[in-house]
Amino acid sequence: MAYEATPVKVESLITKAADEIRRFIDLREMVPGATLPPETQLATMLGISRNSLREALRILDSLGFIEKRAGKQAIVRSRLGLVRRVADPANVLEGLPVAYEARMLIEHKCAELAAGRVQDQELLNLSNLLDAFEKELDQRRYEAASQIHRQFHDSLVLAAKNPLLSQIYAGIAAAITEQTDVVPESLKDRRLRSVHRAIYEAIRDRSTSRAGIAVREHFRANRPRVEFRAHAQQQNALLPGSSAKVKPSGRAEVESSGRARAGRRS
Repeated sequence: MAYEATPVKVESLITKAADEIRRFIDLREMVPGATLPPETQLATMLGISRNSLREALRILDSLGFIEKRAGKQAIVRSRLGLVRRVADPANVLEGLPVAYEARMLIEHKCAELAAGRVQDQELLNLSNLLDAFEKELDQRRYEAASQIHRQFHDSLVLAAKNPLLSQIYAGIAAAITEQTDVVPESLKDRRLRSVHRAIYEAIRDRSTSRAGIAVREHFRANRPRVEFRAHAQQQNALLPGSSAKVKPSGRAEVESSGRARAGRRS
């Protein structure tokens, strides 16, 4: 099937770039193990910088579409990735990015409060969780790291000692976890160590401003993955029982099999 690249020139550039690469894999019908073009070629094809391309590839790697290997090589793992496990794609598309933004605002405030209210035992608990998290990452045990990651954030919120914020956080975190923690491979992002360490150190040093900034940096780094996940889920929701047609522009036009059958009967 022919593929014609659509240069990425809109907002959320990294998210759109990741989706273009996913579309390239799909329309080329690349099987698991197939090698993607070199980074230089992909960047030129999409009209973006090498740095932006690498961020897009990192998203696809964490969600199971590709695997980054030594020597800057990327191979296809699955044309569907891991996002099709989500139950309700329409709700994910509409709600997940909003819920993610709300969680960031809550944790931002909780980190600031924790910096002024944290007790020694709570600091020790955060430190132990952070050490355990990094140890699991070193061993590439991402399922275990994912559980500790949740405990770290839960403990951060509790250290703020604000029951209302804790209650709101619990509801939002549960909704997000249901959709995102099925892909613990997202923890392969190397920045996670430094951003979590920065959060802990800011709280330890009782620095309200640094704690808030560190939390925002954590969520900022992960936001493109959340946006892409929601968008990809919407696209994949149309795949079962569907047929894809490609317009001359190269964009996929998905037509339900039911509509196609109705057209044949008329």
